[in-house]
Amino acid sequence: MQQNNLSSKELEQYNYHRSALIELCDRAGGVLNEARNIQNRTEHYETPEAQLKADSYTLVLIGEFQSGKSTLFNYLCDGKELSPVGPNGGGVRTSGCKVTAHPLQDGESNRAVVYWRNKSQLLSALGGLLTVYFENPTSTSYLTEREIDLDKYEDRDKLAGFAWQELLENKKLLKDEELELLRFTLILCKFYDRFAQRCADSKIECNIEDAVRLASYPQDWCKKWQQIEEWEDKELSSFSEDDVNFAFCAGVEYFLDSAVLRELGCSIIDCPGLFVSKWDTEIAERCIKDANAILYMFAGTKALTQGDLKALQATVNMG
Repeated sequence: MQQNNLSSKELEQYNYHRSALIELCDRAGGVLNEARNIQNRTEHYETPEAQLKADSYTLVLIGEFQSGKSTLFNYLCDGKELSPVGPNGGGVRTSGCKVTAHPLQDGESNRAVVYWRNKSQLLSALGGLLTVYFENPTSTSYLTEREIDLDKYEDRDKLAGFAWQELLENKKLLKDEELELLRFTLILCKFYDRFAQRCADSKIECNIEDAVRLASYPQDWCKKWQQIEEWEDKELSSFSEDDVNFAFCAGVEYFLDSAVLRELGCSIIDCPGLFVSKWDTEIAERCIKDANAILYMFAGTKALTQGDLKALQATVNMG
């Protein structure tokens, strides 16, 4: 039998060699990726002890929202209040701020680097809300495109209009995380113009005190929102630019002269809560993959949750 001018035997040989070539290409790709990984490593350490001695060991704190990660992180940094803890111990679920503390090297002084979110990262934090927005548009406000350009006032205005409508009409039906997501959206739409240049610049270097201020939530966050929603104050006049820095902050790196960090001999990362938003989860997964050790936090005031089990399984699946 002939097919494409090839006999059955020739076709069989062709398929055999084709499969062999595909397999070789796959193996070559794997070898190339491994070579790149090796090339990108600045040092190779045989044991965790060697990494600890070289200050190249990373411990990541993970867990569900409000599991005590930030409290432990601050304790390990000699009790300094570096990682944001929200009002009454409850932070804003959409903040997604990764906080890292490094022990100082000899001859260095305390300092910090603050990283700002770019446009795509800001929109990632709104992933859940934007899905609802596009799939269930209200009759009065919706976007016709499936993308939002934060640089366009009309896009921000429409998105804010949707958030206000949901907030004012359906507040009693909203879960806490949905409520915070809408509030975060309104802050983003209102203040984006003032932060656009910082987001484009990506990072700044500053002292420890300024970094803490830029990454922290206002302690009267909930009280201000109660007043705003009661008065239907769409100008958000209770908030200043200094109150909302945290909403645009992607992360902070601290370089500390800390006795505890020196004794531990490693860097510590406080991750956002898993499965809170697309942005939070992406940051947490990236930290987990780069970690040398993971400390999973359980809230001691409540029983093990399905969220904990899901997070632990996800961590195992990452290898």
